[in-house]
Amino acid sequence: MPVQETARALATRLLRVYADWGHPLLPVTRHLRGPLRWLYHRSPTLRHDSRFYWRPNLLLGLHGLLVRDHPADFPIYDGRIQFRSTGSAMSLQGYYVGEIERHLIDFIVGQVRPGFTMLDVGAHHGVFTVVVAHELRAHGWNGKVHSFEPDPDNHQLLAHNVTCNGLDAYVVLHRVALSNAAGEDDLIGTEGENSGNTLASTGEYAVDPEGAKLTRRVKVATLDGLLDELPRPVHLIKMDIQGAEPMALAGAARLIERDRPIIAVEAAEGWPSSERTRAFLRERGYRLHGLTRQGRPCAPGSADVFVSWDCIALPD
Repeated sequence: MPVQETARALATRLLRVYADWGHPLLPVTRHLRGPLRWLYHRSPTLRHDSRFYWRPNLLLGLHGLLVRDHPADFPIYDGRIQFRSTGSAMSLQGYYVGEIERHLIDFIVGQVRPGFTMLDVGAHHGVFTVVVAHELRAHGWNGKVHSFEPDPDNHQLLAHNVTCNGLDAYVVLHRVALSNAAGEDDLIGTEGENSGNTLASTGEYAVDPEGAKLTRRVKVATLDGLLDELPRPVHLIKMDIQGAEPMALAGAARLIERDRPIIAVEAAEGWPSSERTRAFLRERGYRLHGLTRQGRPCAPGSADVFVSWDCIALPD
């Protein structure tokens, strides 16, 4: 076995032993939380998402080993928004870094204009919802964000973030999952990560079907079934629903044909759903792009792409 692999295996074993002992140095090491947050807020190398997975994994590892918890309330978006989030890797990034998916935030904010309507599908705790609503209010523009989040705990945090920032007039909350058929379904997820939920009916598109531990019964709708409730036109759809994207897009075919919105969708390499998602969009006359670190569209697969899982679909 190479020396590097031997060292990695030894380090993993020691960390496992340390965890089994109950993190005995935690009363001392948890005081590193403040310095870590200071460092991540100020380091241009560490603070952003990255195609290099060691950066977010390093933060997760340091926090899990040395700190173990963090305040649920913290500022994001250059301190302009108060945010409550806990129970996910996104929560850690928001607390330590002060921003969440800033490259995608910057792209979406660049589309906001008077009368802007966005659908936030898989809103989680509402990062994109509250930022867009904040921008509408800051400019004195009318507009609406319709946010879809079926998980009851996530939905509660989403509603809190909208209200505590005074943005209720700009947001409509929907506690439903979106798919290609209306009804009810089991929402499944994993222990300790509340941003990885998806529907049981996702089936062949499921990202981690073996890792599912939690099950909750939720309402399911289609966007086409909600056409009468949505302002016309819809300008942008942001969709991040852990592999269920092809089904939710199929349930929005009439809306997409009617309004031709920009679509920002997650399509990670290796996910069973990703190629079907891209094919659906291409068949409907969309051009697919990646995003640069500055939130600008670029050729997919190019060296300018900041993270590989963002797919920006622009209508011809």
